[in-house]
Amino acid sequence: MSSDAWAARAATVAEHVMDAYGHRLAGLPGTWIGRVALPGTRPRPAWVDWNYWWQAHFVDCLVDAAHREWHLASEPPSAPPRSLRLAQRVIRTIRLRNFGRFENMFFDDMAWLALAASRADRLSREIGLGGLPPAARAAEVLGRRLVSGDTLDAGGGMFWNTKRQYKNTAATGPAALFFARSDVPRDRIRAQALVDWLFENLVDPASGLLVDGVHLRRDGSGYLTTTVNHDIWTYNQGPVLGALLELGGAGPGTEPDASNIDRAERLIAAIAAGLTSAEASDGGAAAARTSDGGAAAARGSSGRALRSDGDGGDHGLFRGILARYLALAAVNPILPAGARETAKGLVLATAEQVWAAEVSVPETLAVPETSAPETQLSSRLQAWMVLEAAAVVASAPDPARDAGIDSAPDAGIDSAPDAGAGGSGA
Repeated sequence: MSSDAWAARAATVAEHVMDAYGHRLAGLPGTWIGRVALPGTRPRPAWVDWNYWWQAHFVDCLVDAAHREWHLASEPPSAPPRSLRLAQRVIRTIRLRNFGRFENMFFDDMAWLALAASRADRLSREIGLGGLPPAARAAEVLGRRLVSGDTLDAGGGMFWNTKRQYKNTAATGPAALFFARSDVPRDRIRAQALVDWLFENLVDPASGLLVDGVHLRRDGSGYLTTTVNHDIWTYNQGPVLGALLELGGAGPGTEPDASNIDRAERLIAAIAAGLTSAEASDGGAAAARTSDGGAAAARGSSGRALRSDGDGGDHGLFRGILARYLALAAVNPILPAGARETAKGLVLATAEQVWAAEVSVPETLAVPETSAPETQLSSRLQAWMVLEAAAVVASAPDPARDAGIDSAPDAGIDSAPDAGAGGSGA
């Protein structure tokens, strides 16, 4: 299918989510935020039930759309994309809704918003708007806050939240990616340490995938014991893959690192072997596993979709997040051709499955009637993410051009920030 066709599909879902789910917070002018669900069959007061990390991914999706409108169009638009203006409004509204603060108690939430905000600011600079001050401020504030979650307890890694009892991939992965995109060398050193901790402590030896995390407990004498949570989720693999791609290439004060490229290649093979559905149209069957690991995955990934971890709640976002970072891998020339092809096949097969669901249930592309089943924002964002990822993959048939999706000035679905990660310390 042509890149224009995938772009049109992405645009269809993007416009639906922006128009159906986006709204003013409590009717306040200048605000914009996503409804957590449609139809509105039960009261949802403006200050209740809003979901910080879903809104962070709403920002990310808006930046995806702005990038597509600006960089993938045959002719650049005459005005800044509407979606980029909305991204700025959502960032401001998150701060307002969060009682005047960008920070909250979850380090993974803050890492996702820091990533989305830094992308929005960078794209604004690329298209000549001079940056988005609210987005730059969010990235700066959250970057400093993320530093406080990175400690040597249990050898390293990020705490999940401010209770500081659990370190996990969900927080460590996006934080590592945020620091890896910094222009400050010490931030990239921090990112590498976080990635190394993950691979030393949270990789399942049987599948090669990242497990969920490790519980930390201290007795009365201060002795630390740890218990690993072996759950494996699709989305946890995504930002780790993104961080490996960033750290595998040359950056400020660092040289290309073949070990990170090798890790990325092996992670893609593990995803293809262990996190795909048996059939691309099975709606999210149990993960299929192969006996010969990465080799079979690389040969057989074409037509295999990423498994679904669920259609609602937080799970509704999971495979969309992974698809985003597989798209980065699919067009990044630092990876071997086989790994890029595997990543590309996974993205496009997943997008075909997502689009088939969109057109087979027409009401998903309309504002539901009040009697229709509830559709949550998370699942709509996932569909949007997957289709934007497919548009980028389809538009870049030659991954060697322009030094890749995530490092060139006209980078693709996920762009690195110009500034350091909030001036974080060592």
